[in-house]
Amino acid sequence: MVVEEASEWSKLPIVLQHQFFAHAEEAAKRCRERIKRQVDAIRRLKGILKFRPIEGECGELRVASVDGSWLPARERAGIRAGIYAAGYMVFEGDQLVEENYKCEWLTEDQVGEPRITNIILSLLCVKLEREAALRCLKEEDVDLVLIDGNFYGFRARCSEIMDRMVGVEGFSRGEDLVKRVRDLTTTLAKSGRCVGVAKRVRIAAIDGWILKNLGEKHCVGQNDKMILTLLMPPRTWFSYEDLLGEGATWLDCLRYSILRRVYEEYEEYSLDYLWNRWVIDYEKVIFRKNLACAPEDLPTLMRYFIRCCEAPPFCLEVPAGVDLGVVLPYLVSVHNPATGLPLPIDLIDENVTLPDGLSREFVEEVEAALLRDSGGLSEDVLMEWFSSINPQKEE
Repeated sequence: MVVEEASEWSKLPIVLQHQFFAHAEEAAKRCRERIKRQVDAIRRLKGILKFRPIEGECGELRVASVDGSWLPARERAGIRAGIYAAGYMVFEGDQLVEENYKCEWLTEDQVGEPRITNIILSLLCVKLEREAALRCLKEEDVDLVLIDGNFYGFRARCSEIMDRMVGVEGFSRGEDLVKRVRDLTTTLAKSGRCVGVAKRVRIAAIDGWILKNLGEKHCVGQNDKMILTLLMPPRTWFSYEDLLGEGATWLDCLRYSILRRVYEEYEEYSLDYLWNRWVIDYEKVIFRKNLACAPEDLPTLMRYFIRCCEAPPFCLEVPAGVDLGVVLPYLVSVHNPATGLPLPIDLIDENVTLPDGLSREFVEEVEAALLRDSGGLSEDVLMEWFSSINPQKEE
């Protein structure tokens, strides 16, 4: 007998159920109108954006895919606990020949902001990923490493822990942890055998370029991935150099994307002022706050979008020294038609993703281990220690 789980809206009072559907209808109407406007504006960009065909053969390559996963910290038993994992899979052609995984954990006292603990958890996870990628380069003798995400995508919010005492894995201060992850990433980027495959990219460099060069009335109000999803043919690639100018790097993409965002916030300023006094200065300040270095201190990274089939394109971040003539045909040859992504990235993502309930089970196992061996603590003390911060909800 199959038991169907009740929908969430059915658990609401009747009055709220009626409001739920009325609001959904109104939201759909507004969304429909917005989509029509944006689609019309995007289609007018066909003469501006250039797409190159993906050609050539990649030959037999030994390739590793690397990814990691972490879960937000849970609070029980007087502690705040989180877990994270990373792993890699090595392929020769389309055959899996090696794989390895590692899981770690973090516990802290229930003081301070859980948000800070989660930033630390995310950085520890990236550190584990980078170490796995470097192991593939040094010990697995691979021709290429695919990391899931952008090289320095972890930098957001690093400034929030930079001056904090963290006391994890031998890092006394947040700055020490940030610098370690930054330096591991830089080593990967300088290897000439590693690229980043990014699925979730929300930059709006195309709209930023349109704003600066053609004016606000020509902007489409969408991120680059959505624009390119509507315009790119299968088996083609898009280079930001063709739009932003020869030599345009990932930093140029960020600059135009920042311009688009700050223009909406500070319309009282001119575009020239925002570009010269805000975008460039903002970039330098933000990089120093988040990575403790200037943007020019980091390796040169180029950004492209790749579309292998009818599925949406993905962003590829490529350091200097990587041969696109080999990488692009390889990505097409191993793509998953269902997602459009390289199959090795899909497989490592599936294998290493931690189930949502695992952190809850982890703290429950901590509690069970304490009950099995209390170390002289009384049962009353343990039961009080295990009490939830909010007894009405699962934490």
